[in-house]
Order: sequence, then structure tokens, then C-alpha cells
Amino acid sequence: MFSCENLRSKQKFHPISTRICLTKDNLIELLNNNVNIRKLLPYSTKNLKTIAVEKIKDKDIVKKLQTINNKHVLSDFLFNWVLNNSVQFIVNSEELEIRNTIKNVLNDLLIEMAHIDDRFSDSQLIPSGSGFEGFKMDKPDEFDFLYEFGKNDFIVEKTIHFIETSVPCFIKVVVDDIHIQLKWKEFIDNNEKLLNASKLRLYIVLLMQQSSFTNKFRYKWWKHQYLKFNLVPYHENCQHCLTFVNQSKVGAILHVQWNGKKYKNLHISIDIAPAIPVLNQWPSNANQHSLPVIEINDLTQWGYHVVTKADYNLSDTFSWRISFSLCEYQIFSRLNLCQSACFAILKLLRIPFEDTLTTWIWKSMFFQQLQITNKSDWDSEQLSERVSNCLSCIWPDELAIEPLSVQSFFIHTQSIDPTDATRGYNTKNIFLSLCHLKLIQKQFLRIIKNV
Repeated sequence: MFSCENLRSKQKFHPISTRICLTKDNLIELLNNNVNIRKLLPYSTKNLKTIAVEKIKDKDIVKKLQTINNKHVLSDFLFNWVLNNSVQFIVNSEELEIRNTIKNVLNDLLIEMAHIDDRFSDSQLIPSGSGFEGFKMDKPDEFDFLYEFGKNDFIVEKTIHFIETSVPCFIKVVVDDIHIQLKWKEFIDNNEKLLNASKLRLYIVLLMQQSSFTNKFRYKWWKHQYLKFNLVPYHENCQHCLTFVNQSKVGAILHVQWNGKKYKNLHISIDIAPAIPVLNQWPSNANQHSLPVIEINDLTQWGYHVVTKADYNLSDTFSWRISFSLCEYQIFSRLNLCQSACFAILKLLRIPFEDTLTTWIWKSMFFQQLQITNKSDWDSEQLSERVSNCLSCIWPDELAIEPLSVQSFFIHTQSIDPTDATRGYNTKNIFLSLCHLKLIQKQFLRIIKNV
């Protein structure tokens, strides 16, 4: 069954897409024999046009904070800030129409994928990310899904086991079942029986791209009233659109444009991460949390996923990343007004630096605050204190010279140290972004102390 509702509790275009009738065997042959497959499927780059505008908005926020001297006035200001910037997916709204249209497009794409390769016939899309958690800010321009492999036709817990790696949040998947090994042999290492995350991810991107060229899919969606996309670059159907299917850091990314009544020429990106569901076990290096403040006694009950990841240096194609998206969804679905507003404000503060400060940082800070607080701490009048306490995970006081490390809420051995120049990501930009947030935290502390 193909359903997006089944949620538990300008760049070079590669040549194969012009051949409409490629079969599963053609795709597998291409994947196995073409060593330049990563060049044929270039990584999609993010549209950065709005960043300068958002930084101006952020400076305005700092100026407004400087004019506030009372924490109750600050709380009112913060609530209004959230209301004016959050995307509301309410009944009969264009925002909801966008989200439902995206789900229907993907649903039809999955059906065509299964027609080409029936091994994916039991797969489904699980909505995730801010577009479904209720914390999408500014515009409905980004949606995330887990592409969950079917339990009947693919890898499940009883047919595999995991091997830990030197990186806390990554594991390797060993396929034990002989039947599964034969059925998916092109993605499994012959010696160690490891499931090749990189190869499988690239194959799914190829399969999605090929499915988008099928007559049934094109005839239904090519002339949609509001939704536009390009199967080939610079096509008259949508001259300023990126090509429809590309590869991303974790899987596939789809690009479409919405031209509705409220939103004109809205570029929408859709991230799809191939994922294996794990329900009956918990990572050995993961915390088994409870959150009484929102009446969750055991977060492990919803399980987790292992998702494919990018291998930019081709150094390790067998590593899978642990994802707790379902647990996060359950947390967000139980928040009260003050808690929801607090996390929304953290998301708004992140907007100018979203390419350096990942959502992971904000979720870690926020979840840790939920863990150490009581229900009485989340009264609406205490919103300013709660936001400041979250920021204190990085900037504990005004005298701090360097930001503190951010610890993962789920993986107890995982952290980000903004001062560690030996790390592989852009530590300098993370450090500078966090230093800017210190100015905001300074204003929060000033206002809160001015009782």
C-alpha cells in the first residue's frame, strides 16, 4: 500500500533520463558498471537568495530586544513573533493544499517505482521534519520524508544485525538471511554480507528519476494548475526550475515550483531519505529517555530508523546513520503552547545561519530542557526564561568566552564542539554563528534579570 498518511502512533542533466523505457535490469547495469555515476547524478545545491534578507530581519530582532525591559513584555513579543512567522497548515488553506499535493505526487511516484522494480512494492513514505511536526517557519518550501522499505520484501530486523562503527551515530548493516542476500545481491558485499548504503541510495535516486518519465506520471502531473517541475533543464514548462529528481546528502531531493494564489514562484524542495525501520531493539549507545513533563514514560517504544548517507570521499559506502525521527515526532505532538513557542523561537533564531547551524543542535538543546524541567516551568508567562535556558546550553552566562559543546539528546557519546578545529565540518562558521547568538542571549539575560 502506498500512503503518506501511514505514520506510526541550473545543472547538467544526465543522459539516461531521455530513454523512457529503461527497465530494472538497465538501471542495475548502469549502477554497477558506470564508475562516474556520482557525476551523472550531481548533488543538488540549496537556494541561498533569501539569506541576506533573513540576516537583516535578525538584526531587527536584536534592535527590538534592546528596547524591551520587562520579561512579560518580552514573552508577548516572542509569541507574536512566532504567530507572524509560522506556517499554518489549517483546513482550506493554500499551505495545506501544497502539503497534500506534495504527498499525492510522491504517492504516484512510488507506484511507478514499484512497476519498474517490484522489490519496492511494499515500501512507504513516512512524513517527518518541520513540515509535519508543526514547526515550519516563513514559507511551506521544504518537506521531508523517510522512504521506509517494505517489511515483506526487504530488510527487516529478523534478517539482519548491526555492527557499530567508530562514529557514534553510524552503524553497518549485515544481512544474515540467504534469501534476502540473493534477492538484493547487487547491493550486498560478497564477503562480509554488508548492505551498501551508497549503492542503494543511488539506485533509488535513479529509480525515482526513471519513474518520473513514465507516461502515467507525466500525464497526471505535467500540467497541474499550480505545481510545476522540469524533467529536463530549462524546459518551457518551468523555465526557472531545477530538474525534478537529484541526489542529496541522505537520498533523493525533488524540486518543484508552486504558483498559487498566495504563493507565487515558490521553490519547494522535498528530501527523501531511504530508511530501514527498527522497532524491537535500541542502539547500545543511545539513552533510554523518559520525558514526564510531556507524559512520555519510554521513548524507545517508537523505535528508530537507519538511513543512508552521502559518501563524498567514497571512503565508506557501507555506513548507515541512526535516525530518531519518529521519537521526535512523538515529542513534538505532545507539547503545550509555551513549549511549542519556545522551539519555534529557536527555529526562527536559526534562520540566518541554517547552512551552518543544523536543526540537530536546536533539538538537542530543547529536548534537554524538557528533560530537566517540570510542567509548572512551562507556563506561558515563563516563555522568555525557557528560551534563555535553551540558549544557556551554549552560552551559560555573559562572561563565557567560547560556546560550550552541544551534547546529543539520544546518542550519549555524540556531540558538536564549536571550538574543535580538527572536525570535518566548517567549525569556524559554526563558531561565528553561535557568537552572534550570544548577543541575543545577552539581551534575554538583561531583560529577565530586570524584575
